[in-house]
Amino acid sequence: MSTILLGDSIAKRLLVRYPTFFDLVSFDFCVSGIKVQGLWALVKDKWESLRDREIIVLIGTNNFLQREELCSVKNYYRSLIRYLRRVASVVSLVELLPIPRLEHLASVQQEILSFNGYIRSFAPAGLVVHHTYNRFCEGVSSNRKYFVKKFSNGRVDLVHPNKLGLELLFTVIFSTDNTNI
Repeated sequence: MSTILLGDSIAKRLLVRYPTFFDLVSFDFCVSGIKVQGLWALVKDKWESLRDREIIVLIGTNNFLQREELCSVKNYYRSLIRYLRRVASVVSLVELLPIPRLEHLASVQQEILSFNGYIRSFAPAGLVVHHTYNRFCEGVSSNRKYFVKKFSNGRVDLVHPNKLGLELLFTVIFSTDNTNI
C-alpha cells in the first residue's frame, strides 16, 4: 500500500505530477480550494479509507489566502491531526509554502511563519515534519522561480508551485534528511 496524500490544490498538483508515489484514494482527499476545516470534515466522513495507512498532510494555504484568524486555523489543524493520529498508522506534516501573491502583506507572512512553527511543534510527539518553507525562499522573500506566475486565462497565480517547484516539494517530502527535526 502506498502513501495517501491529503490537502488542497497544491497537494493535488503534486499528486497529478507524481501519481505512482501515492495511493489513488488520495484523489478523494486532495481538493482544490479546501481549507483545514473542510479537510477535517472530509476525513471524518471518509476515515475508513485512512485506517492504518501512512498519511501526508499539506493543507492551510487557502485559510491564509482568505485571511482567516490564525488561532482558528491552528485549532482546526490540531483537531485534524489529533483525529488522523487515531486513525492512521503514520502521519507526516508538510509546512506551508510561501505565498508570493501575499508577500506585500507582512502580517500574513508572519502568520504563515507562525503556523509553520505550530506544525513543527508536532515533531516531539512523534510526527514527521517536512520543512519546506525556507527551501522556497531567497533571503526573506519567496523565490518566484518555483511558482506559477499566471493561470492560462491570464489571472495572476503566484500561489501554486510550477514544475520546478513541484520537483522541489517532492524531493523535500521524500528525502530523509529534513524530517522530524
